[in-house]
Amino acid sequence: MWLRGAGQTLSWCNRAYARAVDSDPAAVPDSGKELSDAGRALAQRALRSGVAQSERVSAVIGAERRLLEVTEAPLPAPDGGGTLVVGYALDVTAVEELRGELSRHLAAHGEVLERLGAAIAIFGADTRLTFFNQAYARLWDLEESWLRSQPTTARSWRSCAPAAACPNTPTTRATSASG
Repeated sequence: MWLRGAGQTLSWCNRAYARAVDSDPAAVPDSGKELSDAGRALAQRALRSGVAQSERVSAVIGAERRLLEVTEAPLPAPDGGGTLVVGYALDVTAVEELRGELSRHLAAHGEVLERLGAAIAIFGADTRLTFFNQAYARLWDLEESWLRSQPTTARSWRSCAPAAACPNTPTTRATSASG
């Protein structure tokens, strides 16, 4: 956490900020060490707009590259003499690494499902189509562009029902009736 005074220069920081810039809290305001090059510009945008501004930036902390969500927010000065800017940073490196790992797993699963000869469609909790493979599109003779529009389960059943392609079971009748 840090505080910016006139000219958006640092006037105070906590120990975590000082550690991140490899300094002492008392020395940071005089040294002007910033977490990233975007700091002052982000503070200026917050002052101009009057609302908090956030940006993701890369920073080397210690010997590691980290991804930080940096926020700068305008704050009325306690003495009524203008506006200060308070800032904080959240380390989102682990979240982004997990998001990337999940994306890689989903892509790998998608590739496996695509290569199977069986027709596969996956519908989400909101009943919208979230995945289909080529075998599914061919089996029901459905346009891929339409399938990519994420139709609901009911719309999917109605699309193949006129051709009597869908099984006539209590489940499919109930799903089709639900809309």
